[in-house]
Amino acid sequence: MAMEASNMVQVDYITATTLKKMNTRQKCDFAVKQVKNRHIVVFEGGLPPNEQTLLIKRTMKDIDHENFFGIDIVDKELQSNNEMGLFLFKRTLNYKITIVKPIDINFEFNAI
Repeated sequence: MAMEASNMVQVDYITATTLKKMNTRQKCDFAVKQVKNRHIVVFEGGLPPNEQTLLIKRTMKDIDHENFFGIDIVDKELQSNNEMGLFLFKRTLNYKITIVKPIDINFEFNAI
C-alpha cells in the first residue's frame, strides 16, 4: 500500500564535502528553505554553535504563525565501533550530525 504524499517526509542529507563548500549564509538559507518545504535536513559533521545561532536568527525572520512555526535543531554525536571500522581505521569512529526540522514534525533518530 503506497503512502499518501501528505504523510511522507523528505530527509535531505548534506555531506561534509558539500558543507565545506557552503558559507554560513548559504547553509542557513538552504536549511530554512528546505524546512519551510517540510523537509528534514541532516548536516554531516554538524553545524558549529555560531552557525546554529545564526540559523535561529534567520528562522525568526520567517515565522508567520500560519504556515511556518519555526525549527528544531538537534545535535547527535555518533560512534561506530563495529568490527569493520576497527579493522579499517584501527579506532572507533566518532562523528557529529546536526538535524534541522520543522518544529511541528515529530522525528526520532536512533543510531544503532
